[in-house]
Amino acid sequence: LDFKGGIHGAAHALAAVTPLRLLCDHHSDLATECPNIKENAKRPSRLLIYERHKGGLGVSAMGSALMPQLLLLAHKTISSCPCACPHRMGCPQCVQSSCCPEYNEVMDKEAALMILEKMIEITR
Repeated sequence: LDFKGGIHGAAHALAAVTPLRLLCDHHSDLATECPNIKENAKRPSRLLIYERHKGGLGVSAMGSALMPQLLLLAHKTISSCPCACPHRMGCPQCVQSSCCPEYNEVMDKEAALMILEKMIEITR
């Protein structure tokens, strides 16, 4: 499993399900930190979703309060997706995003599920 790819996929899934609970658009209002396949930076791995608008719209604050629900929705979205793509890359219905600046290069659907499961466990 590719841990960095799992964080990437989990972030895309969380951003994609956020508009199901909050008034926002995951393409124009939210962005995720996407790992670059050539990046060698020595920093801790993190799952980062942020607001694209300067000063924000309040989506982050509201999303924090709903994080347990969003984690469950993201997990359900990925686990119920029937895609069987090679190399655990997932598909646009589960972990890929059409607005990914790194073209969904570093991606691991199975690792994304494991990461979301642990996050759900921690938030209970």
